[in-house]
Amino acid sequence: MIRQTVRKDRLMPTFARGRAEQFRGTPPKYTLLNLGCRWNSDDIVDAPDRCEVSLWWKRTGREAAPSDVTITRARKFKPAPGAACTWTFGDQNGQGAPDPAGLLTVPGLKLTATPTRLVMKRR
Repeated sequence: MIRQTVRKDRLMPTFARGRAEQFRGTPPKYTLLNLGCRWNSDDIVDAPDRCEVSLWWKRTGREAAPSDVTITRARKFKPAPGAACTWTFGDQNGQGAPDPAGLLTVPGLKLTATPTRLVMKRR
């Protein structure tokens, strides 16, 4: 069981590092699961024009882990589907748009052991 504080009244990042078929096999490929992805629910910013959350990777044996990060449960940061948004994560940055469901995904973030701030803004 992951001992992560999940608050239902705050924005929550979700992580994806592979497709379900990659987990099948003998032995199961549990290293592809997102058990090491962490965030701090105490310092989240959820404002109409931006959202911020600290993310990191907490697993031994790996220096970094690439992950697609989707922001869910946002209360105030809700750009319209297709609206232009920018994001920064340490020295990584880019732009994107929410999907038809209104979810904004940042592909391929390199999570490290050092907590780093993901900042998303409307343009």
